Amino acid sequence: MNKPDESTLIAYLYGELDAQEMQKVSDYLELNPELMQQLEQLSAARNTLTHVEDKEVIAPPIFTNESNHASRFWQSGYFKTVMSIAATFLLLLVAARLIGPEISYSKGELRISFHGETPVTKEVVEAPAVLTPTDVQGMIDVSLNKNNNLISATWNSSNEKCKHH
Repeated sequence: MNKPDESTLIAYLYGELDAQEMQKVSDYLELNPELMQQLEQLSAARNTLTHVEDKEVIAPPIFTNESNHASRFWQSGYFKTVMSIAATFLLLLVAARLIGPEISYSKGELRISFHGETPVTKEVVEAPAVLTPTDVQGMIDVSLNKNNNLISATWNSSNEKCKHH
């Protein structure tokens, strides 16, 4: 006989095999004393365990719900959003401190400079406050003359192209 598998040996130990199978396993165990010794040790452990009384065991408490509540706050989208805004604001403050910006507002003008450098100032020339009707009419006339000259030049060049074709 081939070596019986583990499930057959356990069935032999518990007496669950038929008479023919029990005889085959017994014959194999007589030829293999080390396997017989292991099986006897398992049988002794089984007999010892049958004499032990069962005792009720109280399972240790598992704090799954409470730990989820504690970690849920840190993992919430609201908390992450607020912390992201706070971290960005802190980063901007640190960057501003390192760059050293100077911001000033005067005469309707906002000036931002860095590291004490003075920004380039331009002289603002104010236009005359009021245009007279004659000035407006003069600007219109100049614009019309330029437009008429451009149209007549374009017209003449297209007429020249048509005559050559």
